[in-house]
Amino acid sequence: LLDHGVHVGAGEAAALHEEARVHPLDLLLRQPQGGGDELVEQHRRDAGQPGVGEVMDRLVAQAFSPATGRYAEIARRVQTRTVLELAAASRRADVSPAARAEISQQLADQAVRLKSRPGSEPSDRAHRLSLAALLQDRDELARVLAQPGRRPDAPPGMPIGDDER
Repeated sequence: LLDHGVHVGAGEAAALHEEARVHPLDLLLRQPQGGGDELVEQHRRDAGQPGVGEVMDRLVAQAFSPATGRYAEIARRVQTRTVLELAAASRRADVSPAARAEISQQLADQAVRLKSRPGSEPSDRAHRLSLAALLQDRDELARVLAQPGRRPDAPPGMPIGDDER
């Protein structure tokens, strides 16, 4: 029931939308040269800046915001991709232990929310319950994360708008 990043034909528009929503995770979670990740360091220096937990709360809330009609399938793909990217980040050596712990807890909490409130629409219900089961099965999650081609490469060249510098 879950589309684990395979994109074909009509799904290209959904894939582009999905990539645009999740690619910024790399920027948020990478480590600066001094060690620790950007969000942890930024929050350490200025408590008024959001920390990993707050950013993950906002990200997950945005990804799981309600969508209907033709946007529902795109939303399910974004939700799956968001969860998979967070799960992958929680295992990356270049993400600080503090960030990995907060991300892991966010995913555990999300699995509980998905399971306890799966919704009544059949496609959403199937998606949410499948996603919750995946998050709670560490071996299956590791298998899915290890699949080649799970995450499409960013298109070559400068991002749109970067040529103006």
